[in-house]
Amino acid sequence: MVYAIYMHSEGTLGKEKINSAGMDTMKGQTREHAQLIRSFGVEQIIVAVCKMDIIGYSKDRFEFIKQQLGTFLRLCGFKDPCVFWIPLSVMENQNLVAAPSDARFSSWYRGPNLLDAIDSFQPPSRDFSKPLLMPICDVIKSASLGQVSACGKLEAGALRTGFKVLVMPSGEVGTVRSLERDSQACSIARAGDNVAVSLQGIDGSNVMAGGVLCHPDFPIFVAKHLEVKVLILDVTTPILVGSQLEFHIHHLKEVAKIPSLLDPKTGKVAKKAPRCLTAKQSAVVEVVLQGPICVDEFSSSRALGRVFLRALGRTVAVGTVTRIIE
Repeated sequence: MVYAIYMHSEGTLGKEKINSAGMDTMKGQTREHAQLIRSFGVEQIIVAVCKMDIIGYSKDRFEFIKQQLGTFLRLCGFKDPCVFWIPLSVMENQNLVAAPSDARFSSWYRGPNLLDAIDSFQPPSRDFSKPLLMPICDVIKSASLGQVSACGKLEAGALRTGFKVLVMPSGEVGTVRSLERDSQACSIARAGDNVAVSLQGIDGSNVMAGGVLCHPDFPIFVAKHLEVKVLILDVTTPILVGSQLEFHIHHLKEVAKIPSLLDPKTGKVAKKAPRCLTAKQSAVVEVVLQGPICVDEFSSSRALGRVFLRALGRTVAVGTVTRIIE
C-alpha cells in the first residue's frame, strides 16, 4: 500500500506548524495520520515537501523537515528505505514529472521526481486464491431502474458477471448483474480492484455501507462481542474501563464499550486489571458493541480485523481483533 504526506516547506502541514501543533502536541493531525496509516498496513510512503519556491529551494529547510518528521515515522514503524522524501514546487512545476530545472534546486537535489517515486513502489501481494471478500464502502441505488450497486475494494478472491454473492449481515444471496472497475465496464474483477457491483435478485435495503460481499459458501462472521489487542496512542486523558468509544472497522462505525481487560495468556478477565489505560500502553480488551458487525480475526483477514477506537474526534487506540467471543 502507498500513502503520501504533503508537507509545506515554509513550516506548516496543512494549517498546522510542523514545529508546534502538527508534531509536538497531542492534537497534531500529522502524528495521528502517520500512526493510522501504519496501522492500516501501509509500508511505503512519500513525503512530498511542497512550496519549496517560497523558501528559495533551501536545502537546509528540507533537511530539517526530513530529520524531524523522519524520527517520528521511524517510531511509527516505517523503515527508511520505504520512505521517499520529495521536495517540489507545484506553482513552478519543479520536480513533479521531470528533474528540477531551477539552478537553486538542481544544484543539490539528485533524487527522483514525484512521478518516478510513485512508479518505483512495489505493488502489494493480492489474495486472488482466497474466497471472495469485499467490504462495502458505498451503495448506489437507482429507483427508476430498480437496481442497487455495492462499491468497494476487492480484498480477496474474484468476481465475474453472473456470479452468486452473499450479502452480509442480511444473509441474502444475489447475482452480479454487471461490474465496473475504475468507472469502466468489465466482466471480471480481482483482489485489489476498486469496483461497483450491480446486483439483482436482492432487496436493495439490505445492501448497506459497512456490509460485506462474500462467497455463499464462505460467509463472514457477524458478531458484537470481541477480544481486541490495542495500542493506546498519545492520549492526554486515560481510557477508563467501562467507558463508551467509537469503534471503527473497515467501513463501519459503531458504539463500543470496554467492560474489562483480559489476561493475554488465558483470555479471561484479569483479576488485577487496572481501571484505565494510558498513553503507549498495550492491552487485550473485551469490547461489546451496540449492534452486530461483519468482522473476522486479524490472522484470517487483515481487512476485517483492524480496528480503531476514537473519542471526541480523536483516534485514541489502534488494534486488531484476536478473538470473536460471540
